[in-house]
Amino acid sequence: MSKTQKKSERDALQRREDQYTAGVLHKDIKLLNAVWADTFLDTDEAGQISSKSEQLKKTALSKAAIKSLVVDQERIDFYNNTAIVTERFRVSYTEHGKSGTETGRATDVWVKQNGEWMCVAAHSSEQPGH
Repeated sequence: MSKTQKKSERDALQRREDQYTAGVLHKDIKLLNAVWADTFLDTDEAGQISSKSEQLKKTALSKAAIKSLVVDQERIDFYNNTAIVTERFRVSYTEHGKSGTETGRATDVWVKQNGEWMCVAAHSSEQPGH
């Protein structure tokens, strides 16, 4: 892969990762549905696994209102038509009238399907004390 192709792929994947973040921030079910592959699996901080349809439903029914979602310390590694994105996230939210914050790490696994990067798996863990 040439340097230009690599930058193009990185930019395309970054756009998809940014769409994923925007979908979570705004509870945009349509956007998340377009970013997650049909075989998508999410593993949350408690070790619970959710399919795409289960995660879309959880997102739609969530009582938490996300006030901000900041992603940094992002790293992208490519393996042909697969990419691994690791990052730190900080989220501020309100739920049941109470404010909260959470800092954690996430790993997203992306596969290029029919010319489009699709997220096939995500895992997040909360950092204690944050």
